Amino acid sequence: MSAEIKKTNTTNLEMERQLTILNERLRKQTSVRYIFMYSVVRGIGYALGATIIAGAVLAFLLQVISSIDYLPLINQFLSSEEAREILNSFREM
Repeated sequence: MSAEIKKTNTTNLEMERQLTILNERLRKQTSVRYIFMYSVVRGIGYALGATIIAGAVLAFLLQVISSIDYLPLINQFLSSEEAREILNSFREM
């Protein structure tokens, strides 16, 4: 009987400790400061990710377009001096 009581007390203490930890985490996660900082970091992450993906897509499209020999509208644009400078600046990166 004594062993069962000790086991029950140990289990109750462990459950109480876990509840205390969960309450502390919940208090932190529902604070205005935590929500604000989480939103800021998340927004910066989205902006960086979108920028990297957009850059990769543009670089891929420029590579594909520059490898095509003949497209009338694109060839007129690419033959201009400004377009060549833009393409060269991307290639140097």
